[in-house]
Amino acid sequence: MRIPRLRTTMRGYMRWVLACSLFCGQIAWLVAGLRDWEARRGQMYHQQDVTKAIMEEWKTALGLIEVAGPMFDDPRRTPTSEWSENILAVGADGWRPTTRRMRASGSISHFSLFCIFRGTRLEPITVEIFDPLFLDGPWLERLLRDYDERGWRYKVVMPSDAGLASAPPFRSPF
Repeated sequence: MRIPRLRTTMRGYMRWVLACSLFCGQIAWLVAGLRDWEARRGQMYHQQDVTKAIMEEWKTALGLIEVAGPMFDDPRRTPTSEWSENILAVGADGWRPTTRRMRASGSISHFSLFCIFRGTRLEPITVEIFDPLFLDGPWLERLLRDYDERGWRYKVVMPSDAGLASAPPFRSPF
């Protein structure tokens, strides 16, 4: 049995080179998009660190008790693309949170291999105030001043009174 010879032409070689070039260009574009997303994620973690440091000062100034364990509103949230810091009122047992007083959260747009034209961006930080105590004191002004100095976008939201009565979901740290 005779094996047929594969015939190639200059046009065939050029098509092969074009296909390889397009493939390598796509890989380079994806790597650049992933690096951009990683850089934004570093900025998002910096936002969380600054917010957490200021909120820790508030907790000590107000004499609030630290609640162990992360508090998430949505189980689908991931620490790689979103963050949330809470100040909670603690129940009589000293452990279970009863109501949320204040919450600051931020996120980054998700990286997707299939939607690389969208780009990545930091979403504005959302500061939700459930307790009027945080509107009167110097704490909110300091937080917003730090955000302004760093050029971070933010929005302050005062949820309805129903938010004061609702307890955030509790996750045991164990």
